[in-house]
Amino acid sequence: MKTLTIEFEEFPSETVEVRISPVPVVDFFKVQTAGRSLRVAEESFTDLATVFAPFVEAWSFPEPVGVEGLLARDYNWFIAVVNLWIKGVRDVPLPLPLTSSDGELSADQTTSPESSAEPSSSTAS
Repeated sequence: MKTLTIEFEEFPSETVEVRISPVPVVDFFKVQTAGRSLRVAEESFTDLATVFAPFVEAWSFPEPVGVEGLLARDYNWFIAVVNLWIKGVRDVPLPLPLTSSDGELSADQTTSPESSAEPSSSTAS
């Protein structure tokens, strides 16, 4: 699991840690869509807090992590954290392919191109 710890210069003692990987595609787009469709109405922020709260792992505030805690935060802080999370999820590096640990070539790599071009003798049933 990869997390991102967010701290703002204006509030150095206040931090929030959010999970940026793994994040299912559908959940990423729910948060992004809810963030884009914000109106200055409480229900819009409640919707965004509801889809975003599962990704908040920890924070330094007295309120428990969750929807109510997010809604108790400053408007600008809340929007900035969601935007940083979206950027963090988008920028998570792709996983590297697994490599052989013994230093030997795998069977696929030792087969010559000539031998792999021979027709197969199997029959379909």
